[in-house]
Amino acid sequence: MASADDRIVPPHHQRELAEAIEGAEYVEVPGGHGLPFEDPATLFTLLADYADRRQAQESAQ
Repeated sequence: MASADDRIVPPHHQRELAEAIEGAEYVEVPGGHGLPFEDPATLFTLLADYADRRQAQESAQ
């Protein structure tokens, strides 16, 4: 999960990290470095959606 205006950990670094991790997904959202404080609802929704998709994938196996 990357914030488009993050100057501490720019999105291109986070994208590279996601590409290097098998099964990772990259999501970019508006905002800066403090996503958990700037928009906790979006953070929670994205994490919950990801967890639901992973659980569904594991159940299908």
